[in-house]
Amino acid sequence: MRPYRKLDSNEISRADFLAAALLCFCLYFGSAVVLDARGATTHFGADSYLYQEMVHGSVQERIVRFHPLIVGAALAWMKLFGWLGGWIEPALILKALFAAVGAGGVVAAVAAFSAFVPRREALLCGGIYAVCLGIWYFASIEESKIVTATLSSIYVAIYLRLRESPGNASSAILIAVFFAACLNEITACFLAIIPAADSLIRHGWRWWPHARPFKHLIAGFAALAILEFFGRVAFPGQDGEGASHASMFLHYFFKSDHGLAILYSFLCNWLAFNLVAPGSATHFADPALQTAGYFGPGIGQYLSRPAALLAILSLGSMLVFGSIKGRVAGLAGILFALAAYSAVRGAFFFVFNPEEPLLFSPAVALAHVMIVLVPFVKTGVRWRGLALASTAAAMVFANGGFLVGF
Repeated sequence: MRPYRKLDSNEISRADFLAAALLCFCLYFGSAVVLDARGATTHFGADSYLYQEMVHGSVQERIVRFHPLIVGAALAWMKLFGWLGGWIEPALILKALFAAVGAGGVVAAVAAFSAFVPRREALLCGGIYAVCLGIWYFASIEESKIVTATLSSIYVAIYLRLRESPGNASSAILIAVFFAACLNEITACFLAIIPAADSLIRHGWRWWPHARPFKHLIAGFAALAILEFFGRVAFPGQDGEGASHASMFLHYFFKSDHGLAILYSFLCNWLAFNLVAPGSATHFADPALQTAGYFGPGIGQYLSRPAALLAILSLGSMLVFGSIKGRVAGLAGILFALAAYSAVRGAFFFVFNPEEPLLFSPAVALAHVMIVLVPFVKTGVRWRGLALASTAAAMVFANGGFLVGF
C-alpha cells in the first residue's frame, strides 16, 4: 500500500483541482445558458451555430474538415449523455461538454502556475485565467477555440513539469497532447515554439537536442497529413475556403486588409480585449449572422467602463511592477518562450485573418497571464494576494457584465 504523504501548505491538492474544475464548470455552463437566451453566441466570428447541429447527430462539413477532434468528441458525448434529453434540453447537454473542456483548461492553468508560485497565488492566478474574456466566453459557447486553448494550457503545464526532469513517459505525453492539439486545429503547431525558445535561452547554441524538434515536427506533419487526407476523401470536390488548409489561408489572406488601422485593432484584441472586455460588442460585420458582434477598435473604450478600466490598469501595473522588481532568475527562458509563442501565433493570424483576432486569441491567454502574473508574484510583496484577488474581482465584473449584456 502506498504510504500517505502529507501535502505541504504550498502544494496544490487534488481537492483544489476538483474545486476549481467544478466552480468553473458551473460558471461556464451558467454563462452558456445566459448567452443562448440572449442570442449572443456568435460574437467575434464564432461558428457556434454550426456545432449546434451535432445536438441531433448531424455535422457540418466545414467543421469536420478542419476540427475533426472536437466533432468526434462532441458526437461521442451526445451518444454517452443523450439519454438525459428526457430531463435536460439536448442543446444544454452539448454546451456542458464545452464548459467541461474550459474547466479542464483552468485546472491545467493552475498546475502551470504552481510550477513557479505557492498554492494560494497559483489558485488566484488560475482564477484570473478562468475569467479572461477569451476563455470565459468561448467556454460558454459551442466552439473549437476553447478546445485549442485547453490543449494549449495542458501542453504548457506538462512542459513546465518536464523541463526540469525530462523522462521518456513525460515526453510521450507531451507529444501526444501536441498531436491532439494539431488534430483539433493545425495552427496549434506553434506550441512547438515554446520548448525551442526556452531551450535557446537556457542552453545557447546547444538548444537543439533539448527542444526535441523532430518529435514535434513528426507529430505536426502527421496531424496535417491526416487532416488533409481525411478532408479529401470525406469531402471530395471542395473548392475555395474548404478545399485545403492552404486554400483556406489564401482565401482569407487575399480578402483581408493588412493596414496600420487593422493592425492597431488586432493588437488591442490580441493583447487586451482577450483578457478584459472593453465594452459591448456592437459592430455587426454581417447581418446574416445576427449577433456577430465585434469590439470597436481603440483602447479608449475602457474609459467608459470603470470595472474594465480598473482590471486592465491592474494587469498593466502588475506587468510593469513585476518587470522592474520581479525575481525572475531562472524564468527568463520560459517567459521569453511564452512571449515568442504569442508573437508568432499572432503574426500568423494577422496575415491570415486580421479581422477576427479574438477568435484565435484564447490559445495565448495562459501565456499572457503568466507573463504578467508570475514575475509580479515573484516580487514577494506582502500585498500580492490582495492585488491578485482584486484584479480577479474586477475582471469578473467587467467580463461578466459583458456576458450578461450590460
